[in-house]
Amino acid sequence: MDEGRYFPLPVTQNWAWENQVKPARGRATGTRPIFVTIATADRAGQSRIFARSARECHRDARLVVLALDPDETPRVFEDLYDLVIPAEQLSLGCLADMRFRYSIAELCFALKPWVIRHLFDRFADDPIYYFDSDIELFIPLTEAAAALVHGANLVLTPHILQPGLDQGRERALLRSGSFNAGFLGIAPTAQARAFVSWWCERVRTGCTHDPLEGTHGDQKWLELAPSICDGVTVLRHPGYNFAYWNAYERPLSCLGGAWTAGGWPLRFVHYSQWNLREQDSEQYLARYFRREYEPFAGLFAQYQKKVRGESPACKQSTARCMHPPVRCFRMCFAAPMPGMGRLSMAICPRCSLTSFPSSTPGARLGPICPTCRLLFFTMRSGSITPI
Repeated sequence: MDEGRYFPLPVTQNWAWENQVKPARGRATGTRPIFVTIATADRAGQSRIFARSARECHRDARLVVLALDPDETPRVFEDLYDLVIPAEQLSLGCLADMRFRYSIAELCFALKPWVIRHLFDRFADDPIYYFDSDIELFIPLTEAAAALVHGANLVLTPHILQPGLDQGRERALLRSGSFNAGFLGIAPTAQARAFVSWWCERVRTGCTHDPLEGTHGDQKWLELAPSICDGVTVLRHPGYNFAYWNAYERPLSCLGGAWTAGGWPLRFVHYSQWNLREQDSEQYLARYFRREYEPFAGLFAQYQKKVRGESPACKQSTARCMHPPVRCFRMCFAAPMPGMGRLSMAICPRCSLTSFPSSTPGARLGPICPTCRLLFFTMRSGSITPI
């Protein structure tokens, strides 16, 4: 694992280090970095705040958003993003199957490597940085950029840099994965693209979020990155990816208007799991930050105010899966069943339901297997409430 090989960073503030390792060669710096996120209508406010903060910190970056709602979401972002990509433009043959198979959150996870690959096809020489939409940048990401320039193929951030507060929380991280998939940097190299292609194939059907089955969307697949891809830099910088799972080890403080995390410049905050429609900042902090949070409560309150200030540009969410299956059927479709493997194997791969918008009025069904026919007419009749 190339852990800090080109840009070593401390585990703690007091660890002395020297950046004495120099790469044999550097990459060209004249390219334009791409910052990409994925947006749904119900997270439009967060996605707009991300764009504003990214533009403030990296004025030369090309801002890209993948919009899952083809009807409304693109119009919400045209004033802030350089490129708005509807999911249908990914030319993904299995998109209908993925919409049927996954929840909205799982679909966002699953499309992440696909949009990265799509962008490499369009902008072959530009480095790509992926961010979850609930991230806010504060200052430029100089360390991540330096890692890619100095030879890294992938840049990942670990969930924690120090032992957890207790074994229970460490076990939770073992289930979710060592690295957080809310941020990663990808160099425009053959090795990085090969990894992204491998990732695409794995999340095509393996992107469910089921702790009992040991799956955690796209994130658990990153565990294999240091083993199967050369040049993976684990960026051990306390200022990257501050969130509730690592707040205990990197206390936030503000001096002269500049925020620091554990004494290091705060690069970005990840407001993960925050439902701003149901929780204010105080409720969110009380639930997810179990230790003292008063020193940075104002920062979270300000983020809430900024997101709600974007409401005139954002409408009520109409985000939905094209095929809104019953929850139990989706679980059966994606999970193994005794004696018959996955239910998807029992469904005809050419069944028209998997590529047929069930909301289309007056549409006619082609050949369809008995299981899909029963599901389709059950949902059309409204006798079972879909999700």
